Amino acid sequence: MRKSSKSAPQLLSDICLWAAGVLLIINVANIAVSIFMRYLLKTSFIWTEEFSRYSLIWVVTLAAPPALYYGDHMYIDFIVKRLPSSMQIPLIWFKRVVIGGILAIMIYHGIKYTIEVKMFITMAMNISKAIPVSAIPVGMTLTLIEYILLEIRRDVSAK
Repeated sequence: MRKSSKSAPQLLSDICLWAAGVLLIINVANIAVSIFMRYLLKTSFIWTEEFSRYSLIWVVTLAAPPALYYGDHMYIDFIVKRLPSSMQIPLIWFKRVVIGGILAIMIYHGIKYTIEVKMFITMAMNISKAIPVSAIPVGMTLTLIEYILLEIRRDVSAK
């Protein structure tokens, strides 16, 4: 029996990527069915546009941890690399605090907003608005976990 050699950040990234991929496939199928129904059968389901919008929000937030893992988020590091190592360390820690803080703020406000809208029902699908809105705290929590795991791995491999 073969052991999996995937690291924790890679495993989390893979799970999020698969979930986002499945949701994206469902989203594309939903849009295709909607187009087929509307233009060929001259009828449509009322919920397809709303489902597409909400599932796309989930796709984007679930794809954030893999984007972080694969380095697809934009960042500027040429300045830090040109500084002496005594100045690089405080800047690296500043970056860590800022990124962690922004994600923590997004999680906090995402949870707060999810709680505020839980009593409201979507117009077409008749579900609580908390379901689509909860993509923000869930996705940002997964991104923060991914970020922490990556930073721990960088610190361990740097020693």
